[in-house]
Amino acid sequence: MAGVTLPPPFFQIHNLTKSYPMGGYSLPILKGVSLEVAKGEVVAIMGPSGSGKTSLLNCISGIDSQDSGEIFFKGVEINTKSEEEMTSFRRKNIGFVFQFFNLIPALTVIENVLLPFLVDDPRRGFDNLPAVKEILARLGLAG
Repeated sequence: MAGVTLPPPFFQIHNLTKSYPMGGYSLPILKGVSLEVAKGEVVAIMGPSGSGKTSLLNCISGIDSQDSGEIFFKGVEINTKSEEEMTSFRRKNIGFVFQFFNLIPALTVIENVLLPFLVDDPRRGFDNLPAVKEILARLGLAG
């Protein structure tokens, strides 16, 4: 349709590559990965151990940097952001369900769940306490 401008995909990856140094050479892990995800779409990343799933997620979230390629979120290139900007971006836009718990052992479950809210706004972080308690109760984790 002429004259109609569609919004950008919710999430895009263009030609992403990532390798890790291995002795005297570089081991390629991601080789030209491209992906588009529409708003509301659910995507599963599956594959055998060592196939690059975690490397892809680490690049997408900015935990690790890619060798080349572009990553866009809502039309904005995110792989050019500073470490501070990426930390804020992750806190506000990315959620992971880890294979292992990755909790801070010295904190309670409630404190672990509240932690991102407290980092984002220390003065108002505890405002989320009632909602956190309700969600943990629904999941059978209140105790």
